Amino acid sequence: MSRGTHRLIHLDHLGLTCNPFPVAPDASHYFMSETMQEHLVEILHCIEARKGFILIYGDVGIGKTTLSRYLLKELKDRDVSTAIVLNTFLQGESLIGAINRDFGIDSSADMEQRLAALNAFLLERFEQERNCVIMIDDAQNLNLESLELIRQISNLETEQEKLVQIVLVAQPEILDTLNRRDIRQLNSRIALTVPMPRLSRADIRDYVAFRLTNAGGDADIHLTRSALRVLYDETGGFPRRVNLMMDRCLYAVAAYDKQQITAPMMRKVAKDFHASRTAHRSLSLRYARNGILLLAVIAMTGALVWRIGVPWTDATAWRDAPQHRLTALPANPQPGVSHATQNTADISSVRNFLASAGLDNDAEKFIHARNNGTLNGLILAPDGWQVLVRKRNTWPAGEKVYHYIQTDGSDRWAVVWRPFVAFTQFKFYLKSPAVAVLQRKLGELGFYPYKVDGMVGIRTVEGIARFQAKNGLFSTGSPDSNTLYALQQRLSASKNHDDFTDTQPTEGSLPEPAHTMNTVSAK
Repeated sequence: MSRGTHRLIHLDHLGLTCNPFPVAPDASHYFMSETMQEHLVEILHCIEARKGFILIYGDVGIGKTTLSRYLLKELKDRDVSTAIVLNTFLQGESLIGAINRDFGIDSSADMEQRLAALNAFLLERFEQERNCVIMIDDAQNLNLESLELIRQISNLETEQEKLVQIVLVAQPEILDTLNRRDIRQLNSRIALTVPMPRLSRADIRDYVAFRLTNAGGDADIHLTRSALRVLYDETGGFPRRVNLMMDRCLYAVAAYDKQQITAPMMRKVAKDFHASRTAHRSLSLRYARNGILLLAVIAMTGALVWRIGVPWTDATAWRDAPQHRLTALPANPQPGVSHATQNTADISSVRNFLASAGLDNDAEKFIHARNNGTLNGLILAPDGWQVLVRKRNTWPAGEKVYHYIQTDGSDRWAVVWRPFVAFTQFKFYLKSPAVAVLQRKLGELGFYPYKVDGMVGIRTVEGIARFQAKNGLFSTGSPDSNTLYALQQRLSASKNHDDFTDTQPTEGSLPEPAHTMNTVSAK
């Protein structure tokens, strides 16, 4: 019986539709750590902004080829013309021929004619408002002549923009080459350098769960904490090594009818792995000959995802405009004075400010947060009203603004508002009605020209980041309060906008943390 048959049997018994840990690169279900997600947003931004050269480098087995394939899929979906060179032992004229062939250009002529044909193709695409990308894998194999040729291709440009973006994917040795003095012109043109990060221990935990779930993992197969430590120590955070060891672990899970992968099991796999990395069949055949492959119980709780850890910051990009200012009297109590002892005028002014939103009963809560420096982001009432604070009085005309002075003497200006949607968490692969609402609103302003699927992915994050950049906010890709406020303002200003659809934020169960708010109109 072939090994392929054994693989099908044990995967079938585990309730898996495909191998979750293949040796070959698999970009169909690409896992991104928080760091890699940030890098990918930068890469796509540089390509879209026509920055020219991008360098991605990392050790063998770190996931460069998988990233390349995922990136190519993303670019294809964005109608970007791409050419990929996988065989970098091709040099000089042969390299240009390979690029032209992948673009669908005639590559039978000599070097000068090939370059002319490439230039004509790129100009045609530019006139069609389409971007072009050349991706070169294993770029560390390019000799100096070929690297200089690539630099010359990057010189194909209009007065303001590059006609083609070049992505070099390479092992770390390329850094030594690029640091050579005789190739410094190319090095100076690199707009973005991306070091491929290893997976952290937490990343590996999420990676394993993510791969199992996307392979149809109905069985509750999981790592114990001690097994995770062994896996991290043995693999060093290299995805390829994780795949090799986890692939073997699946045989043990099936053989012993286990749902959890333990440290002793992982150490046994590691020992076998180190004894003979080329004898990959040994462990699987031992289990298969025993004939003890059993059906595992299905209870996978869903894909584990990771937080996008980005700070929420004061927005300061709004145009100065006349304000309806309400100043606290006194502006701020003395340090150490309890809110319970504030004078009547202070409490009265805060109640006055909050009354327009029907929040005057929250005056003491407001004052307490103000005195403790925690006013920004304060949630008022159970239906989602919250406080936003800025360091400058840059709120739009018409907003009722509360001015106060902090204990350090600095001024602050606050407003209360009710967002059309809210997230207590914002995670990759989170799917909820709240995400769908956000995608639709971004789409109405041209920042999300894709199908609304209600799932947080790279396109959603990038759409948020583009909106933030366009509106003078920090491009974090996270829907913080300042971003949602700006989005609501822009939608209201763009037209007589329909009532926003909101849902009440609730603490969902951990497997499905959907957070939404009740309906409210943005006038």
